[in-house]
Amino acid sequence: MVDVGCGAGRAVAELAGRGARVTGVDADERMVAVARERWPGADTRVADVGRLPFGDATVHGYRADKVLHELPDPAEALAEARRVLAPGGRVALVGQDGEALVVDADDTTLTSTIVRARASLIPSPRAARGQRGLLLDAGLAMSRRRRTPLF
Repeated sequence: MVDVGCGAGRAVAELAGRGARVTGVDADERMVAVARERWPGADTRVADVGRLPFGDATVHGYRADKVLHELPDPAEALAEARRVLAPGGRVALVGQDGEALVVDADDTTLTSTIVRARASLIPSPRAARGQRGLLLDAGLAMSRRRRTPLF
């Protein structure tokens, strides 16, 4: 499987520790260097989410945890996921919606202003709420039995 946007590699190491054959990819060379230092046995690589270093239909799992909202074109990443996923492959996406943060504060006007200002700094702040549509547009279907995306 591939962990897209693996950062410092913790999930890669944990998945490998559970017996998964996993490769972590991240566009940030510094994060991959940290991952390699922290988890020397883990397979981590510098790669763009839109051009993964895998052949067509060769990956059985695709994981992206808090990645899509950081991309200017989340659809491109999921089109690439579709390309590398083998038939029956699974997708796990975790995201946060930059416009739907809940903050307990007395000054609601100021809080709303801060939330909107933060969301304006994120390339795709609403990607999490659109994940189902992005998956379907990429040609990925939902499993009726498990409610997880598959090809």
